Amino acid sequence: MPPRPIYIDAADGPLFGVFHAPASERAGGGRPAVLFCAPWGWNETVSYRSRRDWAEALAAAGHPVLTFDLPGVGDSGGSPHDAGLVERWVDAVTAASEHLATIAPGREVAALGMELGGLLALEAARRGAPISALALWAMPRDGRGFFRATKAFSRMQRWGGGPDGDSPLPEGWIEAAGFVISAETAAELQELKPTEADPPMGVRRALVLGRDQIAPEDALVDHLAGAGIAVEAAAGPGWEDMVTHPGYTTAPPETMERFGHWLMAGAESGDGAAVVEPAAAEAQIPVGEGTVRERPLDLMPAGTFGILAEPVDAPSADHCVVFLNAGAVRHIGPNRIWVDSARELAAAGVRSVRVDLAGIGEAAGESARFAEVAEFYEPEFGEQVGAVLGALERAGIGRRFILAGLCSGGYWAYRLGVDDTRVDRVVLLNTGALIWRHSLVMEYDEKGISMLGQGRLWRKLLHGEFDLKKIRAFAYLVMRRLRQEGRSLYRRVRGGGTEGPAEREPRLEAELDLLRDRGTTLALAFSAAERAFEELDRKGIVAEIGRWPNVDLLELPGVDHALASTSAQAAARGLLRRVAVGEVENVTQAR
Repeated sequence: MPPRPIYIDAADGPLFGVFHAPASERAGGGRPAVLFCAPWGWNETVSYRSRRDWAEALAAAGHPVLTFDLPGVGDSGGSPHDAGLVERWVDAVTAASEHLATIAPGREVAALGMELGGLLALEAARRGAPISALALWAMPRDGRGFFRATKAFSRMQRWGGGPDGDSPLPEGWIEAAGFVISAETAAELQELKPTEADPPMGVRRALVLGRDQIAPEDALVDHLAGAGIAVEAAAGPGWEDMVTHPGYTTAPPETMERFGHWLMAGAESGDGAAVVEPAAAEAQIPVGEGTVRERPLDLMPAGTFGILAEPVDAPSADHCVVFLNAGAVRHIGPNRIWVDSARELAAAGVRSVRVDLAGIGEAAGESARFAEVAEFYEPEFGEQVGAVLGALERAGIGRRFILAGLCSGGYWAYRLGVDDTRVDRVVLLNTGALIWRHSLVMEYDEKGISMLGQGRLWRKLLHGEFDLKKIRAFAYLVMRRLRQEGRSLYRRVRGGGTEGPAEREPRLEAELDLLRDRGTTLALAFSAAERAFEELDRKGIVAEIGRWPNVDLLELPGVDHALASTSAQAAARGLLRRVAVGEVENVTQAR
């Protein structure tokens, strides 16, 4: 049975989850049900596919598995700006564990908490959540330690060319890889002190895992053991490989094996009651003064996945916005931009669908292939996007389409804009390319430059895990970033234009002519130092942009490819509103 998307009723709004039913041939025997409690922020985003693979492996072994998004995360309701967020997170873990106990009756519920998810699972269990087995992987010592490490990461990333320094954040807030923690949430986090609180009395056994070269916390192990909990402590290899760039993330085989052995070795005997089929997935989510409805779409073509956001009360426009994957990031978009935009547009009366293409997010397919950047540009993805548009048209969800994408998603949005007459508006945010060629992989040096924005590199620096060669490599990347900034400054001082004779691109010019003559709107938005913009500049497109009045060429705040700063995210959402519903806001600047 394929994974089943569901919504879980919680006190503060709907939680999006995915239920992985146990394989039928091994469903008996009362194998423990497993609740995944994910890490936070960038680590949550990049590890999604690996955690999904892990959940699938457990389900194949006969375990019912539930994964879910915390409030303000992924496809769940809420916002990172909400008050009382840590309390809502703990309540969400409780609601998810109760839901799992309901749909997998008679089985032990084991929570697998990763990083911050471990702290939340431990606190929920302490407050009475129906969790009797608890595995904690890479869990920080306490909430204060988690916040301090996140704050240090935020500062180092800014120094390395991450989010711009003038993001509109209130005092006391921090921004790490584009994810924000409010001053109130920071204070709440620092109240999570597991070794100073009462132990979780309902927990019979625990597995405490370190991460790679960092051992488990002795104080936590002693605290749990002192309460009569049967505790095992072990290394937790594979953490860094799971929370790296989303295209390179891999499930941790050694830790998966250790967890699976522990899961069964001390499991309570259960009656192995049949799993209850979860309810149909649909949720109503407050947005501003209104409400929008979201539901996963059963009509999506094979190998794809989609979530529809639509107005509840207002009539829908003829257009439907389709959000495409940004590289290997699932359908929520980088820093959840697609979710926020989809709900804002639905509140304004425009339907939208957030799409996963094959091998990404919740879509079936092989994900390991994306270690090679060129895989994102294979023609099959254009065919899949076309099939998605056809399915949406047949279902009456849209007759005309607005395509939005970042990085490789921008490329496919553009290609369908050229090839499919049903598309009459296209929004490209830091597009990976307009004309693809395999040599771009080497030219852009994408993997190396993107490392500056990834948590893995900065965490290794914080923990002193780099040898001399790696420090030199890091310094090289920093110099590359500084040279990019120098080119960007030079371009601004000169007022744009090419640095030499334009290298014409007849195919691109012909395609832009076609879009102009057809009346297709094209919004091209770039952060500073984007290679795709530099290529357009070199080929003379920027200097002659007036030839194509249907094209808006815009600048986004900051220098981060994935729009990590809150100001860049706000600008992207404003641009999408302007294109989709005609609202004009001064959030972008013409280059």
